[in-house]
Amino acid sequence: MKLTIPHAIATCAVAGFAVAAVQAAPAHADTGHWGALAKSPLTGHTAAAWNAPTPQAADAQALAQCNQGIPPGIPTGSGHFGGPDCEIVGDKIGAGQCAAMAQGDGASREDRRRHDELHEGPNSIDAVYSWAQAPQLSVAVVEALTGNTGRQPHIVQQFCQT
Repeated sequence: MKLTIPHAIATCAVAGFAVAAVQAAPAHADTGHWGALAKSPLTGHTAAAWNAPTPQAADAQALAQCNQGIPPGIPTGSGHFGGPDCEIVGDKIGAGQCAAMAQGDGASREDRRRHDELHEGPNSIDAVYSWAQAPQLSVAVVEALTGNTGRQPHIVQQFCQT
């Protein structure tokens, strides 16, 4: 089939419009997949939930995972005994988004040694947390790490939504 100049231009224009329409589509559509990040200020436990059907389900899953392994009776931030103290951090994480959480050390080596002698298991003595979300995991990781003001920050949670 021989294409004339006007026909070729029209074909390119239609193809260009189709590419532009695909590129202009939103980065993520609301498909009902939600994620959440949780942390315990007292123990340093962290958790993540992803691909949950609702934001509330994502929060509940992240909190349950974070609180798992924290023994009952551990003192909460208020000084009372009563159980886990995990909390949701950051914004709701929707479909098509990735999230990362970093933890840096804010305590001196001597303070951490003294604390570890008195307590078993992980702790967050003066821990510094930061988190970020982005369409790409690598961007979320870099943002979480660079946003952390603690010493030797490292990633403790990361995930991408479908």
